[in-house]
Amino acid sequence: MQFCTLGLTVALLGFTAFVRADEPLPPPERFVACSTSGLVCADSDPKTGRTVILRKAEAKVLWSIAGWHRWLFASNDGASLVVAYDGLNLIPVASTLQLEVLRFYNRGKLVRTVRLADLYDDRSELVSTTSHLAWVNTISASQEDHLIVELVSGRTETFSMATGQLFRGRERTATRDDGER
Repeated sequence: MQFCTLGLTVALLGFTAFVRADEPLPPPERFVACSTSGLVCADSDPKTGRTVILRKAEAKVLWSIAGWHRWLFASNDGASLVVAYDGLNLIPVASTLQLEVLRFYNRGKLVRTVRLADLYDDRSELVSTTSHLAWVNTISASQEDHLIVELVSGRTETFSMATGQLFRGRERTATRDDGER
């Protein structure tokens, strides 16, 4: 009987985590994401509407971009920042493959935008949740300043944080910022 109770408890906890994943995101609040070395941080503040990249030891601002962002990845040298989709791993059901999910910045200038179409051939590859579509399992930055993106399809794509260039995985036709392929 104890085994059944334990199994039911584990199953309910798993279900609770799944349901929470489809809950509305919390309201914007200050968010700080540091590089893998911990020497550089991106500080995004909804009150100022800016995201600043700073060298942590000196609290020296290196550069900034407009806007508040909840999912950031700063490079170790402070030259690059990747902004991931603000809805995190979930996108609206009506989203098209033209939805921007990654933006690569170098010293404050946008150098590459990645859309779902750069990662997936068809919307059917995305995973349906209760009220959204999941587009990614995890995103992380490496010590070498590579952005590692594990897609819900099981593929892993690796990008240069400095340029947005795809290192591994299937190379796709580059998407221009105007949405044409």
